[in-house]
Amino acid sequence: MSSLQELKKQARQLSVSDRLELVHAIIESLQDVPNQQSERSDIIKQMKGLLKTDEPAPTDEQVAAMLEERTDKQAAFHQALIDAGLVKQIKHPSYNLIPEQRLIQVEGKPVSETLIAERR
Repeated sequence: MSSLQELKKQARQLSVSDRLELVHAIIESLQDVPNQQSERSDIIKQMKGLLKTDEPAPTDEQVAAMLEERTDKQAAFHQALIDAGLVKQIKHPSYNLIPEQRLIQVEGKPVSETLIAERR
């Protein structure tokens, strides 16, 4: 049995107040981890710094390596949250485009007027 599984087993045996105290300690320890925004800012500063020097711009491979490193760090952070039991799943945003919706013509009174009249 791994040490993480043993810790989880031991945590379940604690009283509710002790478990809450443990969660608080875990959250405090995670606050020491740099957040994603500052990590992104660091990468941007690093890239801007490359542009300010006499060095050539990063190659596609270097940019891909930077992005992969960021993705790996983010995945490790998400896994740490899951392993700590702080979250059950990580939801990723959907970047699917919303199809353009066509307006339809309605005959008669506007729908808003009909709703207001029915509420009276």
